[in-house]
Amino acid sequence: MKTRTSSTGSKSTSSRRGFTLMELLLVMFMITLFFSVLFLRLESPLSGGDLRSAGRMVVNEISRARAEAATNHADRFLRFNLEKNWICLMEGKSVSQAGVQEWDDPLLRVRELPRGVFLEDLVLKARLKVQEGEADIRFSANGASDRALIHIRNEENEVLTLTLHPLTGEVEVQEGYVDEREL
Repeated sequence: MKTRTSSTGSKSTSSRRGFTLMELLLVMFMITLFFSVLFLRLESPLSGGDLRSAGRMVVNEISRARAEAATNHADRFLRFNLEKNWICLMEGKSVSQAGVQEWDDPLLRVRELPRGVFLEDLVLKARLKVQEGEADIRFSANGASDRALIHIRNEENEVLTLTLHPLTGEVEVQEGYVDEREL
């Protein structure tokens, strides 16, 4: 008859299988640690609005609008709806020129800001501050755009300022509310 040797080196004559109490406790501790880290990471963006994620989304939509205008050699407008907190790329005329754009437009893809993040206001062209309704930023076929400041805030009243530079199309992101006079 052969005797089996366990991994600890002691001889075992029984065919008993299972986990030790120490092994079970260690696995439970690791699972608890994993879920606590996961919960902490998920809690902060969901609780007050993920401001950085919203900022990246707006910057991506600005880049997309600029690329669409240059690729198609036609003006494009990035429309901001401050009440409903969405952004969409439009072709054709701006709000001030045409009113509401048709919804069957193939470029139209409404992007809502993450929950808990709001469009505070937009400062356009000649210090025109829009705090309600809709506003457009124009991107011309040559790659230039209107100068704009976009302010977004979350439920914890943290604010990001996105500054769109007209000639380069570069977007500068700053923490806090930056006024046009401070630039």
